[in-house]
Formats: sequence, structure tokens, C-alpha cells
Amino acid sequence: MDNIIAKDYAILARFRDTFSDVNMKDGYLQDYFLAGLRGLGTWGAAWFIDRKYHNFENVYEKKDLQFLLEVEYRDGRIFDVRDVSGKSQSYFDNENSLSVIRKNVSAFKAISK
Repeated sequence: MDNIIAKDYAILARFRDTFSDVNMKDGYLQDYFLAGLRGLGTWGAAWFIDRKYHNFENVYEKKDLQFLLEVEYRDGRIFDVRDVSGKSQSYFDNENSLSVIRKNVSAFKAISK
């Protein structure tokens, strides 16, 4: 598994639960969602919370939040997770094109030799 490169996507979201019967002293309950397209995406979303917590510094505690995450696996570990929420459809079309995939695999092979 060390000699592969892979990408997956995940959703990381937090929503206020305004319908709960639980009486909270400081506001509402929060519902959290971590979901990848595959297991790598879900793992990457948890990794993002653990390693890139600084992305939450400017998030208002009482507001809902939603991230679309791109997870990159290489060298037998999660290499990086990026917030791609603001990317356009053309970005995803390009990233999933056969030419870009081949280019990324070739670059990975050159680095890992």
C-alpha cells in the first residue's frame, strides 16, 4: 500500500439541532457529520479535524459549518487534506480527468524512486 497514490472526497459538517428536547445551558446541541465517498475520505475528514484544526479558528461557534474536503493518500499515509469547498465544477472535472491522473501517478513514481 506504500506504492500508491489515491484521492477521495468527504463532507465535514456541523448543524445546530434546534428541534431537540434537550435543554442546553449554552445554546443548542450540535450535530456533526463526517462522511467520505469511501473509507479514505472519512479517515481524511477525521485527520483534518485532528491536524488542521486551525481552519476552525474563525468559525463562529453558533453557526453551521460545512466543508468539502479533498483527501490525498500517498506513501502509506494521508499526505494532505484540503478544503475545496470554493472550487468550481471545472476543478473537479480537471482533477478527475485521465490526463491529470496519469500526470500525478508519473510524478509520484518519480519521487518515490
